[in-house]
Amino acid sequence: MELRQLRYFVAVVDAGSVSHACASLGVAQPTLSQAMSTLESELGTALLTRSQRGVAPTDGGDALYRHGLRILRLIDELPDVVRQRRQSTAGRVRLGMPISIGTMVAPALIAQLRVTYPDISLEIDEHMAANYGASHLLNDRMDLSVLLNNESLASEIVSTPFLHERF
Repeated sequence: MELRQLRYFVAVVDAGSVSHACASLGVAQPTLSQAMSTLESELGTALLTRSQRGVAPTDGGDALYRHGLRILRLIDELPDVVRQRRQSTAGRVRLGMPISIGTMVAPALIAQLRVTYPDISLEIDEHMAANYGASHLLNDRMDLSVLLNNESLASEIVSTPFLHERF
C-alpha cells in the first residue's frame, strides 16, 4: 500500500463520491479509480460500495478509513516534530466547538494560548451540528472539542465539565 493510495481513499470517503474526490485532489478519474482498485486488490477486500448516490465504505473500508486518518495525521505532523528545536509544548492543536460557544470562548482562549504556549498553532473549527464534535474526536479529526451536555459520549472520550449554566 502506498501513502498516495491511502490519501486518495480517505478523500473518496470524505467526499462520498469518486468524482468529487477527483475534483478536490486534482486527479483524473481513471487514475483515482485505478488506485482504489489496486488498493482493494492488495488488501483482498472491497473497501467501497458504489451506488447512484456515490460511494460509502464497507466494514473493511471503515476500518481502513479510521486507521488511515490516524496515519495521515501523524504523517502531516512529522515536519513539526522534526523542526521542533526546543523541548516545549509545540505543534498543531485542532479544537472544535459549537458556534454559539466559540463567540464567547475563542477570543480569550486564543489570547491566553499565545501567552502560555507560543509554539502551539491552534486551529478552531466551529460547527452547528450537535454530534459533530464527538464524532470528529473519535475519527481523530479533532484533538479537543467543546461538547454540549446533550452529546452522548463514547467511552474513548475523556471529558471535563467547564461550564454549567442555569436557565
